[in-house]
Amino acid sequence: MEEKTEITEMKPVLTPTGRGSMYDIPKIWVSQTTGDYSVKPTQRLRTRIISEFIAGASRLTDLSVLTHILGMCKIGFEKILEKKDYEIKLDSEVLFEEMKRAVDNYIEFDSWRKALGGSPSISALAEMHLHLDELVGISDAYYDGNMVQTAKEIIMHEYDSHVNVQDRFLDNAHTNDRPATISLEDVCGSSKLMVSYNPGRKLKDLKEKEFYDRINKIHHKRKADTAQSNPKMIVALGGMNKGTPEEYKNMIDKIMSSHGGARIFVGTNSFKDEENEGGKCYKHVLCEANAVSFNENEIRSVYHDLGGDRTEDLADIVQKFHIQAESNGYIPKTGQIIICHTEGGAIAYRKPIEDGDENENDCDKQKKMFEEALEMAVGGASFRYMNGRFGSSEEIIDFSKTTCRAYDKFSHLFGRSINELPEGMCGAVSYDLTKPGTPIPQGSITGAGATFDGILVSYLAPLI
Repeated sequence: MEEKTEITEMKPVLTPTGRGSMYDIPKIWVSQTTGDYSVKPTQRLRTRIISEFIAGASRLTDLSVLTHILGMCKIGFEKILEKKDYEIKLDSEVLFEEMKRAVDNYIEFDSWRKALGGSPSISALAEMHLHLDELVGISDAYYDGNMVQTAKEIIMHEYDSHVNVQDRFLDNAHTNDRPATISLEDVCGSSKLMVSYNPGRKLKDLKEKEFYDRINKIHHKRKADTAQSNPKMIVALGGMNKGTPEEYKNMIDKIMSSHGGARIFVGTNSFKDEENEGGKCYKHVLCEANAVSFNENEIRSVYHDLGGDRTEDLADIVQKFHIQAESNGYIPKTGQIIICHTEGGAIAYRKPIEDGDENENDCDKQKKMFEEALEMAVGGASFRYMNGRFGSSEEIIDFSKTTCRAYDKFSHLFGRSINELPEGMCGAVSYDLTKPGTPIPQGSITGAGATFDGILVSYLAPLI
């Protein structure tokens, strides 16, 4: 049966410069960046590339390392067949260069898509682009963390005419590291096999003095602008896969001890490593966050680790997430927001606040703000995939006017239609980018979740 689709215009969205000062809140994305390369080989070609890489690796490393690489490749191919992402992590620059050579043998390097990588950097860029061409300047978004050589080269090349973007990224501690990720994406855009080399991206590599000094600098500027002693700012963790939960908690504690007005947003990564399993991450970090954004696999994983049934409908998992956490003895942050994004759209649910704390008008206003944030985030991620670049707020709205929505896909993935969501839950339906007549996507699925998060935080900032 053909999936139901329909063109539904996004409601008019005001830009932050027209929405009032409550949106003028610094967002600091921490704490790592890299260079991203992506290609879209066929399944057969992907197999050839990996086979050639393994053959080359066998001449460059010992048997134990090669056996480990073979194991990761096997798991990666299994995950791709399940339409899931998988990352093969290499510890050797020589092996990573061999992987680049294997890909280049079949797909010339000049035709690879090259972009700034690392979830925090992608999220910061997505927000900056919402208003990049306005005379008033860019949104109040920053990247804070080490500036590695691969990322610096991309920033200098891609944003040579945007001094503001350069300043927001390059005013950081520079290192000589050259981390990068190669993504072999499914031609249909449903999943990707990633091969990465990650020197300088771990939390233990962070130049801490420069990192915390930059947060202090942004905080003091905010104090001067608002004349407030403890102004609000959002510290956004784009992923938690570059350190242990204990290391991330230590970083958050240091920030909060100096900046009580800070709010914590976390965009999660997969919880496949033992040291980063979902229950441990929830205990140390997610429980303390003001807002957490998951994809489908991530929220099912954490819900399972908290004792829930991962096979429940997504809408039910999101609604019951706080209850499940509390049944394990955790006390989620008051008013914590849980967001889940999928290829079918996104939903958000806020932990209920005690009766009497909010009136009906406040609830209606917040509902509209949630809907606006989700619509823009879903639209912005789809726009980037279709066009191969970030969109401005106006471009995202125009995109929504001419693109069909995938209502059946939303219902299938969340277990509810957009009109049947539980009370207090908001949602946004994604776009049908496979409908006959739809242009061939020019972009990459790499960074789709981070793009979603960056735009979401821009519009949801007053409620975090």
